[in-house]
Amino acid sequence: MSSEPTVYRGIRYARSVRFEAPEPVRYVEVAPGGPRGPICPQLPSRLARINGDQASLKQDESCQVLTVFTTGLNGRRPVIVWLHGGAYVTGGGELPWYDGCALVAEHDIVFVSVTYRLGAFGYLRLPGAIGPSNGLADQIEALRWVRANIDRFGGDPDSVTVAGQSAGAHSVQAMINWGHGGTDFHRAIAHSCPASPLRDPSDAESTYDNFVAALADDPRTASVDRMLAAQASVLMRAGGGLPFAPVAPERFLAGGRFDILTSWTAQDGGVFILGDRSPDWLDTDEGRLASEAATKEIFQAGSAGLAKAAEASGGDAELVRIEWGSGRPPWRSCHCVELPLLLGTSDAWSSAPDIRDVSPDELKHEGARMRRLWAAVAKRQKGPTWLSGEAASSVTSVERS
Repeated sequence: MSSEPTVYRGIRYARSVRFEAPEPVRYVEVAPGGPRGPICPQLPSRLARINGDQASLKQDESCQVLTVFTTGLNGRRPVIVWLHGGAYVTGGGELPWYDGCALVAEHDIVFVSVTYRLGAFGYLRLPGAIGPSNGLADQIEALRWVRANIDRFGGDPDSVTVAGQSAGAHSVQAMINWGHGGTDFHRAIAHSCPASPLRDPSDAESTYDNFVAALADDPRTASVDRMLAAQASVLMRAGGGLPFAPVAPERFLAGGRFDILTSWTAQDGGVFILGDRSPDWLDTDEGRLASEAATKEIFQAGSAGLAKAAEASGGDAELVRIEWGSGRPPWRSCHCVELPLLLGTSDAWSSAPDIRDVSPDELKHEGARMRRLWAAVAKRQKGPTWLSGEAASSVTSVERS
């Protein structure tokens, strides 16, 4: 294990006016140990039933901040940049769930957790807009900040891995489609990427029309509360879809070569087809079959698509099924189950129902194995070596493409 990490919180990487592209900001030195930065305005997450309630942090539209975890300011360590999930409408990189102290201390890498605009603030497509959605543009700007500044924190700008889960993994797909794979990052780790295409501009236009109808006001000047209320109306109308998500480019933009480790959990789809039923339904024959089908159709297929994109770039790809938790009813190896193994602390995840019966010792032991897997990718240990030895033992099951 390396030395105790130093944490630099709430570093601003960009600023913007509502619905405008992010403007990069000059780095201003930040003292370690400062307060957590803001997260984007949002409503409670529908995934609280598996993750528990998220920490209460300041919410602000001007949320383009990141936090850096490092063991030293000298040297050139591999870098992992984290993009949180939350269906593009909830979450934030400043949440205690996504602290990277254990990962950094064990493997002497630099970890960067990014907060970006969400929901209507990040993904509402105004008429005449061009380029990536603003939430995606925030993420890209954060990666550019890393390239320009991470050497100040002992990181290697020429060894950047972008990692994301759920909407964060889908953001990796969006970056690839917009030509940033192999340019703004060299390797990728994608957990539970949904097999959902980027939004067609015409669909985004329909979302805008529905949003403005619900808002009954000018979205450029409406209050945050009214924006969130209109957003909730659009989400309800969309059912289980992603009305606020990155738009597709007019044509696929080729980037450079990149490697990828992409994964899904054995019961990834269960929570999304549960509806208002009791979680115990997932252990019925009907529930198990429905969960298996949703997992395969949404998350296994999404992971396979990302692997093919990496191989098309000339890079290496590995597909992994995460089975940890499969013996714990009713949630078992559900969506997000691997996150407490990778990031945060047992205290940060103490209210999560999906790991309520997991001891801190098991979380620490199994987490160390999963974090080895991440470190192997970040340190360029390619191909099968990602899954060798204890890095794979009892935590993952390999699925070859």
